[in-house]
Amino acid sequence: MATERLSMRKTREILRLKELKRSHREISRVLGVSGATVSEAAARARAAGLDAAAIGAMTDAELDARLYPRPTTDVC
Repeated sequence: MATERLSMRKTREILRLKELKRSHREISRVLGVSGATVSEAAARARAAGLDAAAIGAMTDAELDARLYPRPTTDVC
């Protein structure tokens, strides 16, 4: 069974705290999420090429689309 996706509020907070150079352990404790969740959110933002300024300028829907892109299927 798939796990429930993290709320955009928590995702934004993880990325904000990472920008402030907080440790994964500290972020996970403060937000009540696992360290793996913090790592995944940070990795997705890095892979999408997002920085704090870009994240701040995006709506939740835009951020969601960048962090969780829809898989493309090629039809032959």
